[in-house]
Order: sequence, then C-alpha cells, then structure tokens
Amino acid sequence: MPRESQVIDHRQALNILRAVSHSAKVGHPLNTAVTFNVGHMQCDEEAISAMFERLRDNHFTKWLRDTARRRKRPDWMPAHYVWAIEGTHGHPNIHWLVHVPAEIKREFETKLSRWMARLAGPLNSDQRPILVQATFDATGAALYLLKGTDPRYGRKYRIKTSPQGTVRGKRAGMSKSNGPAARSKSVIVALPSAGEATGSRQNRA
Repeated sequence: MPRESQVIDHRQALNILRAVSHSAKVGHPLNTAVTFNVGHMQCDEEAISAMFERLRDNHFTKWLRDTARRRKRPDWMPAHYVWAIEGTHGHPNIHWLVHVPAEIKREFETKLSRWMARLAGPLNSDQRPILVQATFDATGAALYLLKGTDPRYGRKYRIKTSPQGTVRGKRAGMSKSNGPAARSKSVIVALPSAGEATGSRQNRA
C-alpha cells in the first residue's frame, strides 16, 4: 500500500519555493500552470501519484527532450517543474507548475490530453478535466499549490493553508533540475573565486 499523508511537509514546501526561484534564475521560469481534475478521470486514488510520475517522466520529459533535439534547441532542457496532489473530499486534483517554451506551448496542451487519456482513460471535455493557464507570478502560484502544507508553518512561508485531504503516495515534489542538488551545484558553479565563495557563505549564514 502507498504511504498516506495529510499535509505537505514544511521541508517540502520550502524546497518547492526555492525550486521556483531557481527555475527563474536559470532561465526556465515556471510559466504554465496545469490543474488535473482527477476526480473526473478513471484513476483510483491509490494510483494517482504513480500515474502522474509516469506522465512527467515517460511522456512530458521524453517529449520535451525529443522536441528540443529535433528543433536544435538544447536550451529547452532540462525540464523544470514543481507539483502537488490534493485529495479533498474525494475529488483529487493535481497542480503542476512547469516551464514550457512559448514555441511549443500549443503542442504541449494537445499532448497533455493524449497523455492523460492514455494513463487514466477517456476524458470528458465537458467536465474540464485539464485546465492550462499562463503563469505570470510563479511564486504566487506556488503559494496556492502549497495550500496543503502543515498549517504550523503557513505563516512562516506566507502560505494560506487549508486541509487538502488524504493523499496516497508521494504528495509533492519537483524536477531534479531544480532540486536541492541542482541548486547547490548551481551556486558552486556561479562562484568565480575562493574569496567570493567565502563572502557568499558568510552572507547565507
């Protein structure tokens, strides 16, 4: 059985906020917000987290990599995103903030429906199972995505928390490209000298 959770851990929340900032700094701002209304799909709640992992890894990332190679745009890679799953009142949703190059955004939207139909069965468009919107304030969108965070830390991170139900499997996460290891590597690469590195460490202390 997948593990169950009632809230997003405060460390996850902090990592996601840092990931959003990092994506913007490296030129891959999270410019697209996707909401999947999984309650209108043929997917058991226990399988939602694993299903969405397959969509990210086996479909989206592969498509982005192949498209970047075909169009000779290595700057489109790697994929950058953050996400969270909600299980409120038996109507689960997935919120996904992702960087999509403007040149292929329309293709991305078309692909999304095909990928999800393949993973979760036929979609009824009248029920709006997938909503895609442009994001002009990624941090604000992330604060909304994180509303299921442990309420003890809501004020600290400026998150307006509210109960988001039980989720089975991994509840929230980010791409490797903006995870802790990638962010740490980016900081190290950006330091041109030992003297400046010392100064940077003092500033973070």
